[in-house]
Amino acid sequence: MEPITWFLDSVEEKTQLTQAGYLPTAMVREAWDRFDWNLGWTDRPPHSEIEVVQLYELHRLLRRLGAVRRRGRDLHLSRLGRRMREDLEAAWRAVAAGLSDGEWPRAVAEVFTLLLLDGERRDREREAQASAILGNVGWRTDGEPPDTRAVASTWWVTRRPLAALGGVDREGDWTSPLTRLTGFGGATLLEQIRAEATGPRSRPW
Repeated sequence: MEPITWFLDSVEEKTQLTQAGYLPTAMVREAWDRFDWNLGWTDRPPHSEIEVVQLYELHRLLRRLGAVRRRGRDLHLSRLGRRMREDLEAAWRAVAAGLSDGEWPRAVAEVFTLLLLDGERRDREREAQASAILGNVGWRTDGEPPDTRAVASTWWVTRRPLAALGGVDREGDWTSPLTRLTGFGGATLLEQIRAEATGPRSRPW
Protein backbone atom coordinates (compact mmCIF):
# COMPACT_ATOMS: atom_id res chain seq x y z
CA MET A 1 0.00 0.00 0.00
CA GLU A 2 3.02 2.30 0.12
CA PRO A 3 2.38 3.72 -3.38
CA ILE A 4 -1.16 4.68 -2.30
CA THR A 5 -0.07 6.39 0.91
CA TRP A 6 2.77 8.16 -0.91
CA PHE A 7 0.36 9.41 -3.59
CA LEU A 8 -2.12 10.71 -1.02
CA ASP A 9 0.66 12.38 0.98
CA SER A 10 1.96 14.04 -2.19
CA VAL A 11 -1.46 15.38 -3.13
CA GLU A 12 -2.07 16.67 0.40
CA GLU A 13 0.94 18.94 -0.08
CA LYS A 14 -0.93 20.37 -3.11
CA THR A 15 -0.43 19.13 -6.62
CA GLN A 16 -0.97 21.17 -9.76
CA LEU A 17 -1.62 19.12 -12.86
CA THR A 18 -0.21 19.87 -16.27
CA GLN A 19 -2.38 21.60 -18.86
CA ALA A 20 -3.20 18.15 -20.27
CA GLY A 21 -4.37 16.99 -16.83
CA TYR A 22 -1.40 14.78 -15.96
CA LEU A 23 0.68 14.70 -12.78
CA PRO A 24 3.67 17.08 -12.67
CA THR A 25 7.02 15.76 -13.87
CA ALA A 26 8.62 16.15 -10.43
CA MET A 27 6.00 13.84 -8.88
CA VAL A 28 6.35 11.36 -11.74
CA ARG A 29 10.11 11.16 -11.33
CA GLU A 30 9.88 10.88 -7.54
CA ALA A 31 7.54 7.88 -7.89
CA TRP A 32 9.70 6.28 -10.59
CA ASP A 33 12.81 6.60 -8.43
CA ARG A 34 11.18 5.76 -5.09
CA PHE A 35 9.47 2.56 -6.23
CA ASP A 36 12.06 1.54 -8.84
CA TRP A 37 9.42 1.20 -11.54
CA ASN A 38 10.91 -0.08 -14.76
CA LEU A 39 9.73 1.77 -17.85
CA GLY A 40 10.63 -1.26 -19.94
CA TRP A 41 11.71 0.66 -23.03
CA THR A 42 14.19 3.29 -21.87
CA ASP A 43 16.53 4.12 -18.99
CA ARG A 44 16.00 7.86 -19.14
CA PRO A 45 13.90 9.56 -16.44
CA PRO A 46 10.23 9.86 -17.40
CA HIS A 47 8.52 13.17 -18.13
CA SER A 48 4.86 12.15 -17.97
CA GLU A 49 2.76 9.72 -15.93
CA ILE A 50 1.68 7.98 -19.14
CA GLU A 51 5.28 6.73 -19.40
CA VAL A 52 4.99 5.08 -15.97
CA VAL A 53 2.14 2.58 -16.21
CA GLN A 54 2.03 1.91 -12.47
CA LEU A 55 1.64 5.58 -11.58
CA TYR A 56 -0.94 6.15 -14.30
CA GLU A 57 -2.99 3.23 -12.95
CA LEU A 58 -2.77 4.50 -9.36
CA HIS A 59 -3.93 7.95 -10.44
CA ARG A 60 -6.88 6.46 -12.35
CA LEU A 61 -7.81 4.19 -9.43
CA LEU A 62 -7.79 6.98 -6.86
CA ARG A 63 -9.79 9.27 -9.15
CA ARG A 64 -12.33 6.50 -9.73
CA LEU A 65 -12.63 5.81 -6.00
CA GLY A 66 -13.20 9.50 -5.37
CA ALA A 67 -10.15 9.74 -3.10
CA VAL A 68 -8.71 12.59 -5.17
CA ARG A 69 -10.60 15.21 -7.14
CA ARG A 70 -9.66 17.81 -9.67
CA ARG A 71 -10.54 21.49 -9.36
CA GLY A 72 -9.24 23.37 -12.33
CA ARG A 73 -5.62 22.28 -12.58
CA ASP A 74 -5.31 21.43 -8.88
CA LEU A 75 -5.66 17.90 -7.51
CA HIS A 76 -7.10 17.69 -4.00
CA LEU A 77 -7.87 15.00 -1.46
CA SER A 78 -11.55 14.33 -0.87
CA ARG A 79 -12.97 13.42 2.52
CA LEU A 80 -12.42 9.76 1.59
CA GLY A 81 -8.85 10.52 0.53
CA ARG A 82 -8.09 12.18 3.87
CA ARG A 83 -9.55 9.22 5.71
CA MET A 84 -7.49 6.81 3.61
CA ARG A 85 -4.37 8.85 4.33
CA GLU A 86 -4.96 8.60 8.08
CA ASP A 87 -6.19 4.99 8.26
CA LEU A 88 -4.20 2.37 6.33
CA GLU A 89 -6.77 -0.40 6.84
CA ALA A 90 -9.56 1.85 5.58
CA ALA A 91 -7.38 2.70 2.58
CA TRP A 92 -6.79 -0.97 1.81
CA ARG A 93 -10.48 -1.84 2.09
CA ALA A 94 -11.46 1.07 -0.15
CA VAL A 95 -8.88 0.07 -2.76
CA ALA A 96 -9.93 -3.59 -2.64
CA ALA A 97 -13.64 -2.80 -2.95
CA GLY A 98 -13.06 -0.53 -5.94
CA LEU A 99 -10.28 -2.41 -7.68
CA SER A 100 -12.51 -3.68 -10.51
CA ASP A 101 -14.47 -1.03 -12.37
CA GLY A 102 -17.96 -2.40 -12.99
CA GLU A 103 -20.05 -5.54 -12.62
CA TRP A 104 -18.49 -7.47 -15.52
CA PRO A 105 -14.87 -6.74 -14.49
CA ARG A 106 -15.75 -7.77 -10.91
CA ALA A 107 -17.22 -11.07 -12.15
CA VAL A 108 -14.11 -11.75 -14.22
CA ALA A 109 -11.82 -10.82 -11.32
CA GLU A 110 -13.70 -13.16 -8.97
CA VAL A 111 -13.19 -16.12 -11.31
CA PHE A 112 -9.51 -15.29 -11.84
CA THR A 113 -9.03 -14.93 -8.08
CA LEU A 114 -10.31 -18.44 -7.47
CA LEU A 115 -8.29 -19.89 -10.36
CA LEU A 116 -5.08 -18.13 -9.29
CA LEU A 117 -5.48 -19.39 -5.73
CA ASP A 118 -6.35 -22.91 -6.90
CA GLY A 119 -2.97 -23.76 -8.41
CA GLU A 120 -0.30 -22.81 -10.90
CA ARG A 121 -1.25 -22.68 -14.58
CA ARG A 122 0.00 -20.78 -17.58
CA ASP A 123 -2.03 -17.68 -18.34
CA ARG A 124 -3.47 -19.04 -21.60
CA GLU A 125 -4.88 -22.10 -19.84
CA ARG A 126 -6.32 -19.99 -17.03
CA GLU A 127 -7.96 -17.59 -19.49
CA ALA A 128 -9.63 -20.50 -21.28
CA GLN A 129 -10.90 -21.89 -17.97
CA ALA A 130 -12.23 -18.49 -16.91
CA SER A 131 -14.04 -18.05 -20.24
CA ALA A 132 -15.72 -21.44 -19.87
CA ILE A 133 -16.80 -20.75 -16.28
CA LEU A 134 -18.23 -17.32 -17.07
CA GLY A 135 -20.09 -18.64 -20.10
CA ASN A 136 -21.52 -21.55 -18.11
CA VAL A 137 -22.97 -19.25 -15.44
CA GLY A 138 -24.71 -17.13 -18.04
CA TRP A 139 -22.43 -14.20 -18.88
CA ARG A 140 -22.71 -12.98 -22.47
CA THR A 141 -20.92 -10.45 -24.67
CA ASP A 142 -22.82 -9.42 -27.81
CA GLY A 143 -25.25 -12.25 -27.12
CA GLU A 144 -22.58 -14.95 -27.10
CA PRO A 145 -20.54 -16.63 -24.33
CA PRO A 146 -17.41 -14.52 -23.73
CA ASP A 147 -14.34 -15.64 -25.63
CA THR A 148 -10.87 -15.79 -24.12
CA ARG A 149 -9.82 -12.47 -25.66
CA ALA A 150 -12.74 -10.60 -24.08
CA VAL A 151 -12.15 -12.25 -20.71
CA ALA A 152 -8.38 -11.68 -20.75
CA SER A 153 -8.71 -7.99 -21.67
CA THR A 154 -11.31 -7.49 -18.93
CA TRP A 155 -9.08 -9.19 -16.34
CA TRP A 156 -6.39 -6.62 -17.13
CA VAL A 157 -8.76 -3.87 -15.93
CA THR A 158 -8.22 -5.30 -12.44
CA ARG A 159 -4.75 -6.73 -12.90
CA ARG A 160 -3.06 -3.45 -13.88
CA PRO A 161 -3.81 -1.47 -10.68
CA LEU A 162 -3.23 -4.60 -8.58
CA ALA A 163 0.20 -5.04 -10.19
CA ALA A 164 1.02 -1.38 -9.50
CA LEU A 165 0.49 -2.13 -5.80
CA GLY A 166 2.73 -5.20 -5.85
CA GLY A 167 -0.10 -7.72 -5.93
CA VAL A 168 1.06 -9.68 -8.97
CA ASP A 169 4.24 -11.49 -10.00
CA ARG A 170 4.81 -12.57 -13.58
CA GLU A 171 7.42 -14.72 -15.27
CA GLY A 172 8.02 -16.01 -18.77
CA ASP A 173 7.86 -14.13 -22.05
CA TRP A 174 4.76 -12.98 -23.90
CA THR A 175 4.37 -16.35 -25.64
CA SER A 176 3.84 -18.30 -22.40
CA PRO A 177 3.43 -16.00 -19.39
CA LEU A 178 2.78 -17.27 -15.87
CA THR A 179 1.02 -14.99 -13.38
CA ARG A 180 1.06 -15.50 -9.61
CA LEU A 181 -0.56 -13.51 -6.83
CA THR A 182 1.55 -12.20 -3.98
CA GLY A 183 0.18 -12.54 -0.45
CA PHE A 184 -1.02 -8.96 -0.66
CA GLY A 185 -2.62 -9.56 -4.06
CA GLY A 186 -4.53 -12.63 -2.92
CA ALA A 187 -5.78 -10.92 0.24
CA THR A 188 -6.88 -7.84 -1.72
CA LEU A 189 -8.82 -9.80 -4.33
CA LEU A 190 -10.51 -11.87 -1.62
CA GLU A 191 -11.45 -8.66 0.19
CA GLN A 192 -13.03 -7.40 -3.02
CA ILE A 193 -15.16 -10.56 -3.19
CA ARG A 194 -16.15 -10.15 0.48
CA ALA A 195 -17.05 -6.48 -0.02
CA GLU A 196 -19.16 -7.33 -3.08
CA ALA A 197 -20.95 -10.16 -1.24
CA THR A 198 -21.77 -8.10 1.86
CA GLY A 199 -22.37 -4.71 0.24
CA PRO A 200 -25.66 -3.23 -0.97
CA ARG A 201 -27.19 -5.13 -3.88
CA SER A 202 -27.73 -3.45 -7.23
CA ARG A 203 -30.33 -6.09 -8.15
CA PRO A 204 -33.35 -7.38 -6.18
CA TRP A 205 -32.28 -11.06 -6.61
